[in-house]
Amino acid sequence: MFYIYHIISIMEKENFETSLVIIAQYHNPTVVTDNFFINSKIIKDIKEINRENLFVTPALSQYNFKNNIVFLVEPSRLIIKCKEGELPFEYGEKYCKNLPFIVAIAVGINFKYNLFKYDFDKWFSNFKHVNIEGIVTKKIVYSLKYKDTVCTVNILKKSKDEVMFHVNYQKDYDMIPLSEIDSKFKEKAKLLKMHSNDLISKMFNN
Repeated sequence: MFYIYHIISIMEKENFETSLVIIAQYHNPTVVTDNFFINSKIIKDIKEINRENLFVTPALSQYNFKNNIVFLVEPSRLIIKCKEGELPFEYGEKYCKNLPFIVAIAVGINFKYNLFKYDFDKWFSNFKHVNIEGIVTKKIVYSLKYKDTVCTVNILKKSKDEVMFHVNYQKDYDMIPLSEIDSKFKEKAKLLKMHSNDLISKMFNN
């Protein structure tokens, strides 16, 4: 068990991505501007904005920040992601507070781990359910209920020495305003990250 948790700690430090996704009706990509981020108290100074690859259009807007946060808005989806830390969830909480009348469909909290230089061939071979000569497992998907979310784990063998784990926790909403959803994303993400680490550890110890 210690060895598995050690692997996860390495993945988090070097090859980890976390994100918040809010599926909703009527996100407005043109709303996200320098003034929006300042007035929403998402940032304190426009100097925090990285102007590289920044664009605002009716179909898609992208803001990048010097703390490595990427903020993407489409009419039906908001994605806030970064390599590590809790800022995507803090930004998401402030977004919901300042745009309370957007109608929510679902919220997803995601953790993506990439692990290199580890031979998963033997582990993957346990999931060959079809007896066909030469078959190779490239992807495994698990789904389970966890508290008020559906947890989906995608395990993808990207190359001989690289495997990606994508753990998604999704909670569906019945078309209710952002002001009425459970928007304590930071608090929830801490719990879900612990669960995702534990889940992956159990997979490798079975």
